[in-house]
Amino acid sequence: MSCTKRSIFATLPRTQRGIPLVIKGDPKGKNILYCNGNSVVIRDIANPGISDVYTQHSVPASVATYAPSGFYIASGDNSGKIRIWDTTQAEHILKYEYQPIAGVIKDIVWSPDSKRIAVCGEGREKYGHVFLWDSGSSVGEIIGHSKPINSIDYRPTRPFRVATGGEDRIACWFEGPPFRYKNAFHDHERFVNVVRFSPDGERLLTGGADGKVFIYNGKDGEKLGSLGGDANAHSGGIYALSWGPDSEHVLTASGDKTCKLWDVQTSQVVTEFKMGNTVEDQQVSCLWQGEYLLSVSLTGNINYLDRNNPDKPLRVLTGHNKNITALSSYNKGTTLYSASFDGRVVHWNSENGDMDVVSGRPHTYEVCRIAPGSNKLYTIAQDKLFRNILPDSQEFGPESVLLDGLDPKDAAVASDGTAVVATNSMLVLIRDNKRVSDLAVSYDPVSADMHPTKPEVAIGSKDSKVYIYTIDGNELTLKQTLDYYSGEVSAVSYSPGGDYLAVSGGGRKLYIYETGSYKLNQDTLVHLARVTSVAWSPDSSMVATGGVDTNLVVAKLGDLDNKKVMVKGAHPLAPIDSVTWLSNEVLASGASDCCIRLWDVKL
Repeated sequence: MSCTKRSIFATLPRTQRGIPLVIKGDPKGKNILYCNGNSVVIRDIANPGISDVYTQHSVPASVATYAPSGFYIASGDNSGKIRIWDTTQAEHILKYEYQPIAGVIKDIVWSPDSKRIAVCGEGREKYGHVFLWDSGSSVGEIIGHSKPINSIDYRPTRPFRVATGGEDRIACWFEGPPFRYKNAFHDHERFVNVVRFSPDGERLLTGGADGKVFIYNGKDGEKLGSLGGDANAHSGGIYALSWGPDSEHVLTASGDKTCKLWDVQTSQVVTEFKMGNTVEDQQVSCLWQGEYLLSVSLTGNINYLDRNNPDKPLRVLTGHNKNITALSSYNKGTTLYSASFDGRVVHWNSENGDMDVVSGRPHTYEVCRIAPGSNKLYTIAQDKLFRNILPDSQEFGPESVLLDGLDPKDAAVASDGTAVVATNSMLVLIRDNKRVSDLAVSYDPVSADMHPTKPEVAIGSKDSKVYIYTIDGNELTLKQTLDYYSGEVSAVSYSPGGDYLAVSGGGRKLYIYETGSYKLNQDTLVHLARVTSVAWSPDSSMVATGGVDTNLVVAKLGDLDNKKVMVKGAHPLAPIDSVTWLSNEVLASGASDCCIRLWDVKL
């Protein structure tokens, strides 16, 4: 057997309200680069379904940037480390690792000859540093700030300069190399969030939380004016700006929920992009990459701005930037549904990675389960709502069942929508979108699944047992109890044909029971830590499991011990929360790295 990576549906960038986000592009204008958790994402702009993820940081990565040569990427993390790694090979071999400061890295820039790196962020003794990329030797001092530095940039033409902007409301000017402090600009009234030299090096722009953008001469730092003249450039804080390739125009992103395209020579707005009216429409980053104008909303969505129709983006990349908690396939695997810790549900084209959020009023907390029915999908979430999704319109249906006062853990759903919701203290039977009966239980339910052809439901519990119930009308009756031997039963799954029940959890083993008598058929050790999810292939011939150990396991029914393959670190450093099959040959996994990975499986 074999299980090999097919593709990655990448995470969105992780965003925080009021915090600038740095996204950058490659020298050829083909890819964008951003971070989420421990991952650094490289994503094709024209075909965003094509992506690569670097996962070698041991703590959350904060910013990454390409060398002008295109051969290396320097990425920084929350511990103050910089890792420099190869972009030309799939393994992304580490070239060097340094620790220039003792806190979060907030920005990184390379010199135009790819020989020096300047970084900034939080620290104890210093907030910035410039060093040689291949030795780590210092190339000057970044001083003059009394608080963390938010942004740093390197003039791309001679004479070389470095500019910084910080939380002490000043921007500093350095000349070199070796770089030495020359001057400070005190024009901003609040945090300086971004500083950027024009591609030709003739101008420097600084943007701040005061909504202002100041223009300076790129050679000597002389103040030339400000975007918008006497008025603020934006009515909210400015979190990012990105120059166009002509060095005459610049794109700005603001918390006032707009992006603006400026003519720097006249300091006037050319185009204003209004992104919405809600808090989530605040714009926390932007990037001008070749012909593409991109911005990032507070939701993490990446917007492709349209200069010809500024009120509507050409395209919006959505997805997840919080832990993925549930997966389900639909329509013979052509559509994949995913849900995350924040309640967002997304539908994906499993072939090309095109995606969109399920519309309508969303869940507001973690979605525990997505279960397909005959013509709908059903969701249960920690907001105590049992809801349905209409796949034809890709929206939530108007009906919902409120489980007030209960803490949902999982749901077992039949093809007609009949459901048993496992909560912290009882089992709730739902039929025709109505709560028809409750059954109090003395154990703590954790997982649930419905037999595909019989009115039976299996409930896994914290007490290492599986409880089998029959559904008779509106009543649940205990039929049988299965001993799991050790650990909570965090995953139960009936085979599509209904002949077997797969059980796993804290004991790390996989048990297969025959559903006629619920006699144990076979068992095998599958993981090094708790198993979180179990899924059967459509033909019931294989079982897949995902676990806290970040591993993915696929085993063949009938010979679990000998015909079994383990993908170690299937989601590096990220526990797998859900697995589902798209077909007998393709498996999907979702994890706390907020990414979905598709796998080709061969017997």
